[in-house]
Amino acid sequence: MNYFNDSYKYIKVVVEYIIVIVLGVVIFYIDDREWSNVEQRQWIITFISFTKTIFFLVYNYRKITEVSRDNIPYYDFLVFICLNVLLIIFSFAVDYTCLYWINERSFSDIPLNLTFDKVFFEFIYLSMLSYTNFGFAEIMPTTGFAKLLIMLQDIISYAMTIFILADFVSLKDSLKEKLENEKK
Repeated sequence: MNYFNDSYKYIKVVVEYIIVIVLGVVIFYIDDREWSNVEQRQWIITFISFTKTIFFLVYNYRKITEVSRDNIPYYDFLVFICLNVLLIIFSFAVDYTCLYWINERSFSDIPLNLTFDKVFFEFIYLSMLSYTNFGFAEIMPTTGFAKLLIMLQDIISYAMTIFILADFVSLKDSLKEKLENEKK
């Protein structure tokens, strides 16, 4: 029975992450279809990114409270954090890439005539730098939509840092308690 509960827990997390990835695919679909003008597509991407930001904030808050309440092992929490951070970085890289394909003036200093995979790599790089608060290096957002997406990612980054730091002591105590119980 415990195996089923553990499997269900991981399946639930995978399904939630798949939903976020599907949102990314929807963004690529919107970008590919030229049924609306450039500004409308930028608004749609921004709206989806805003919705995703709310999802990440609520989901992370719930996970932190679950970890505290249920005394989940610290290593499980670290796996969750690592996967979540990678998903956030990847999903915003998708948003930045789509915004760039819609309007190449959204970001400065992206070399011209790059293939899709090289452009996507540039935005993974930007997303990683933005998430870790190391700065923008040579890529800078230049339009309001691009700046808004950067701000949304920074909000998630800041909130995650606060959630983790605020709950670190209780996580450490739960790990210590678990280890003590295993010794008995």
